[in-house]
Amino acid sequence: MWTGRAHGIHCGDWLQDRLLAHTDPYLAWWDLTDFNGTQLPKGGGRVLPTLLLRGGRYRTRGVPIEGGSLRSLALQMRDGLRCEVSPGFTTGSITPGSGRARCFGASGKRLRQSLTPRPLVGFIDYGCAFAHHQFRRGNGGAWSTRVLALWDQNEDVPQPQLPPGVRPLRWRFPVDFPYGAETHRDKRWEVPGALGLDDYIRQFASQHSLDEESVYRYSGYASVSDRRWTHGTHVMDLATGHPNPLSANAGEPGHAHDVDIVFVQLPRTRRGREISGLLRANVYDGIRYILSCAHPGQPVVINLSYGANVGPHDGSSLLEQAIEWRLQKERQRLGSSIQLVVPAGNARQRRMHASGAAMPAETCVFRWHAVPDDPSDNFVEFWLPDDREIEVVVTSPDGAVSRAVRAGEADTLRDHRGRVCAAIIVPERCCQSPNGRMALLATSATRPRPDCARAPFGGWQVAIRNGGATVLAVEAWCERDDPPAGSVAQPRQGYFSNHLGTHVDEDRTLNSIAHGEAMVVVGGRAGRVAAGYSGTGPGRTVHPKLGDRRRSSLADARRGPEVLAPCEESVVAAGLPAAAVMGSDRVRLGGTSLATALMTRQIIDSGFVLPAAGGAMPPVRRLPPTRDRHDHPDDDLAASSPSLPGLP
Repeated sequence: MWTGRAHGIHCGDWLQDRLLAHTDPYLAWWDLTDFNGTQLPKGGGRVLPTLLLRGGRYRTRGVPIEGGSLRSLALQMRDGLRCEVSPGFTTGSITPGSGRARCFGASGKRLRQSLTPRPLVGFIDYGCAFAHHQFRRGNGGAWSTRVLALWDQNEDVPQPQLPPGVRPLRWRFPVDFPYGAETHRDKRWEVPGALGLDDYIRQFASQHSLDEESVYRYSGYASVSDRRWTHGTHVMDLATGHPNPLSANAGEPGHAHDVDIVFVQLPRTRRGREISGLLRANVYDGIRYILSCAHPGQPVVINLSYGANVGPHDGSSLLEQAIEWRLQKERQRLGSSIQLVVPAGNARQRRMHASGAAMPAETCVFRWHAVPDDPSDNFVEFWLPDDREIEVVVTSPDGAVSRAVRAGEADTLRDHRGRVCAAIIVPERCCQSPNGRMALLATSATRPRPDCARAPFGGWQVAIRNGGATVLAVEAWCERDDPPAGSVAQPRQGYFSNHLGTHVDEDRTLNSIAHGEAMVVVGGRAGRVAAGYSGTGPGRTVHPKLGDRRRSSLADARRGPEVLAPCEESVVAAGLPAAAVMGSDRVRLGGTSLATALMTRQIIDSGFVLPAAGGAMPPVRRLPPTRDRHDHPDDDLAASSPSLPGLP
């Protein structure tokens, strides 16, 4: 039953101390459920990665969950601090001897290259086959990898039992980043008996062959050791592999063959549980890490294979602003070109966006469906103007009705054991964006689990009453809950259906972190037409805040991706072929991340030629013309986009 209360485990009563005056509602949800959905173990040592804005600077900080730190963070948010939280990790899993050999206490910044003029390409993805022949230096016979550095942000990685005579791969606690572990090709760290990437790989070489299976099995890098293929390896091959997997001329190396690679592995699983989104601090740290490996004058392109569906969709999110600030700062420091390439996302046909409107004193009702046997939490965001009196009433699939929740309030649904299984949280102002108000519906897993409450599955109704004098427009997005490619997890995606005063809309389905100005946003096409699943705009129409007139035009400017690149060979040949994890095996994958990889290769081969303004090369930066809303706004763009190597 709905309780009318919102009492957290660590922060206390969210209503009594006005903690919902200004906050990240995800922090409230995790506090209400004691982080059950994140699968963090009970007890001390739990830390919350936090992206925050303080003193005009964007930074990340690990906030301990226990000991009053979480309540202190909530109070700082109430007083105006802008920050976004990520699911968290445990310090107990990153101590010496737990998983991989690491070096602690290193001082100074990460050493940068100084002798090589080759470009640096960064990947933020899942699964890096660092020993694959497509990523070797020279003629491929020296057993030297082009992977310069690898940072695995996961914590729970078992240490393999090494066979006699085999020395372990050198991992260390990364300088300036208090989680995960990094390894390097060239650097010499004080890890007794451990080897860098090149020397480690050569242990398994015999004449002209390499035992790749053993390389990965004993590396301590589980993301490739038990996989036939991974999304990250596939994307790396399309962007930098030699020979180009899509080129008809296999002997043509191209400029992509000369680059160094830095790979950041996002924490996609925790204790066997999938993490789909909400990795804002991790993504920002990944960009910082890649740029910390570059030296002055070295051109850099970052391929960010990450996307979310929830957010303000207007360029004002904290992560988008942090990325813009960081890229501008690093361009000045390095004095070189830095390109960030982001996929448009694959959400256009997945019924993950709905819109509605309500006249004064009337109500619009959204219907969102929670799928049975889903092992993960689900989140639905409702974005609306922040100057309007509203009331939100939620009806669960079993008919339980919440009280009317106003701005600055919340309500929780509890199971028969008193555990929170759902909540509606409506801050007066949310940390995610200064443009508008966001109401969050959060539900726990619908699959029965002994460690947390089970939410009812089926249709949830969210009724929003307009208490103002003008029409109220509401945009709703549910967060992606599908497993990343190559994952063994089984989350199941919720979806909207048309209801009273609301309808499912294929517009505004662009990747929610792709509305900023500092990135090249790439959509996908199948042959000569835009891929039906490729996300598109326009962005959410907002009113400017704090005199920021530039932000008010972002939603109209970002009508969709700036360029389309192939992500399907044709309408009848699904996906694009590229490298699997080992040997000459190849797999076909689809999705806009593959279009992003091809655009990354084109940027490298063009020599990083940039216009005086705009941040993208003229041959690829194309905005779609205005189209009827029932047509895909990127179809004309597909017809005018330049062909990439190997495809028409």
